[in-house]
Amino acid sequence: MRRFAVQLLAAGMALAVAVSIPAQEPSLQGRLRHQLGVTVDDAEIVRNVVTAELEIGYRAGGIDLLMNPYIEIMSDSTADFGVREAYLDYYTDRVDFRVGKQIVIWGKADGLAITDIVSPKDLRNFLIPDFRELRLGVIAANASIYLGPAVVEFIYVPVFTPSVLPAPGSIWYTTLETPIEPTINPAPAVGSRLDDGEFYGRLRLQTGAVDIDIAGGYYWTNEPSPTITKQFSSPGVLSALTVSPEHYRQALVGGAISSSVGPFILRGESGFFTPKRLITTDMANVDGYVEKNYLQTLAGADTALAGVDLSAQLMHQYVLEHEQTLRHDEHTWTATFRARTSFLREQLVFDAFTYVGFNAPDALVKFGATWAPVDAFSFRAEANLFFGDEGQFGAYRGNDLVVISTRYSF
Repeated sequence: MRRFAVQLLAAGMALAVAVSIPAQEPSLQGRLRHQLGVTVDDAEIVRNVVTAELEIGYRAGGIDLLMNPYIEIMSDSTADFGVREAYLDYYTDRVDFRVGKQIVIWGKADGLAITDIVSPKDLRNFLIPDFRELRLGVIAANASIYLGPAVVEFIYVPVFTPSVLPAPGSIWYTTLETPIEPTINPAPAVGSRLDDGEFYGRLRLQTGAVDIDIAGGYYWTNEPSPTITKQFSSPGVLSALTVSPEHYRQALVGGAISSSVGPFILRGESGFFTPKRLITTDMANVDGYVEKNYLQTLAGADTALAGVDLSAQLMHQYVLEHEQTLRHDEHTWTATFRARTSFLREQLVFDAFTYVGFNAPDALVKFGATWAPVDAFSFRAEANLFFGDEGQFGAYRGNDLVVISTRYSF
């Protein structure tokens, strides 16, 4: 309810401004899509959704306005109305301002997030949707200051927006493994005072040879972390567990870099995070977690070979002062691979994206084809295959999915 209220407020503010501004260059475009997701093992329909989306733009002098409402109608006739973005841009010679609900994309990683921390994620369908649809907008005030080749960006988010997680009953819903059935409390709401807001800053330097970002943030974790309260009937005999998810403050200092070297685009990104709550198996721990700092680092390369666009990334996460009782490994390695090629002047596109986790090991392989016989219509078939018995992707083994989409754009 609170999420819907925030979306409605953003849309209302944007509409009020739109009415008061004489639009010189109005624009309207939209998309209508039907998407059907069927499991491979038992042919169960797990997604049957019609989505309608509009992008409404207004321009007047140094002011731009964008509204991006949508509605999703599910197979059970329930409907989800929302606003992906609804913001106002104001331009001056040195400073640009953006106010309203907006999606913020930081960093150089593709399909992985290190410094890309501003926008939360819609994880109701795990990583199956298009990357564009995974990000959620946040109500924010954004100022970009231009200083020659450098841009300094400041973002203040007064209203916390958490990631949206899978609901119980979904094939993507997972539970915490515990020795006995726990009592699960709802996550408490984050405060709405001025100092409860989130603060972000970034310095971006672009030259002909290199693109460098230095970023930082003080924010709430998008996904709640569980506090586990234990009760014992006798020493060493567990009688009750209470799991209380909670959003907590975290800080990041990091950066990203990219540069062209011959036929390659080389990318790097790194972030130091403090603190992170990690679940511990230590029965003497009263909270069920310990706080540790951690470092994430990524290296990637993009190129084209024989008409095929190729990309590869390797990400490493290192938990400082690691303890053996933690459920999280000290070192975590994840790789991604992407390939894309097209035929018939981009009318037929084949693409593949693969996540590989080396610790479990496990993997998610996404591959598909898109056919656009005319500009307005496109058809897509995609397979999502999970491998492994445990880990981030192996936990969903048995959820192999085929997704068929029909899309009309105007």
